[in-house]
Amino acid sequence: MDGSSPLRPQGNTFVIPVAPSLPNGATNVGVNPGAGEVDYLFYNPHGSVDAYIGYGMTSDAARANAVVPLIGASSAVVAVPHGLMKTYTLAPGLYFAGISLTGSCAVICTPGYGI
Repeated sequence: MDGSSPLRPQGNTFVIPVAPSLPNGATNVGVNPGAGEVDYLFYNPHGSVDAYIGYGMTSDAARANAVVPLIGASSAVVAVPHGLMKTYTLAPGLYFAGISLTGSCAVICTPGYGI
């Protein structure tokens, strides 16, 4: 692999389904929990749906955190606007669940190191 790559993938790329209703389950990344912090590259290729990805150490925590942010409330959620790639550095071994304000989409995520 080229050493100048901004992301060295660690683990498999996965898809997080996003819809306006609370997700039924959460996706576990499967990155070694002892590996330290992980960079997660999220891509939302949909043309008009902003995604909010809740995360947590359990499936239930990720689902509970999958909320559209409101003023005065906080949650372990990251925004992935439509048509963009975003990178967040988070803990390894997380579960992810998605929600949107309106519409459905699929957010693609690759865990790795180096961003």
